Parts: sequence; C-alpha cells; structure tokens
Amino acid sequence: MSGDNYGEVRLSLALGFLVVSFSKTVDLNLLGLA
Repeated sequence: MSGDNYGEVRLSLALGFLVVSFSKTVDLNLLGLA
C-alpha cells in the first residue's frame, strides 16, 4: 500500500513541477512578445 501511495505522491509532484515550468515558460514568452 505504501508503494502505491509513494507513486501517487511522485506523480502529483511531477505534475506540479510541469505546471510550474510551463507557466514560467509562458510568462517568459509573453514578456518576450511584449
């Protein structure tokens, strides 16, 4: 059970990291266009 729980935590952390990286990239692109 702890293994599945650990996998879910890693998945949520990975998704959060992707969202942050994506938003940062979008902000940089908007700043470059503006």
